[in-house]
Amino acid sequence: GLRQRWGPNLRIIGEEDDATSTTDALADQPLRDDILSNIPGVSTDEEIPLDEVTIFVDPLDGTREFVEGRLENVACLIGIVRNDRSIGGVIGLPFPSFSKD
Repeated sequence: GLRQRWGPNLRIIGEEDDATSTTDALADQPLRDDILSNIPGVSTDEEIPLDEVTIFVDPLDGTREFVEGRLENVACLIGIVRNDRSIGGVIGLPFPSFSKD
């Protein structure tokens, strides 16, 4: 996961956290290196110092919808910040078979 690749000093803040998370909910998930490779104008060659980066994670956006079984309205949100400026984000659909096309 994220900390397995970049180490324990990567700041990850979860929705419920008051401060930087000490656990990595994504630790067992494999990273996909190909996600940025197909976006025109995006370079994956630049190295950014870890102390400039914060990752915000909302692992289950739509908790009420999840509890009520409306899984098409549930998402996983990840935001990436560098020096207090948003630089990227990801929206994942953890239940794609329930999503409307």
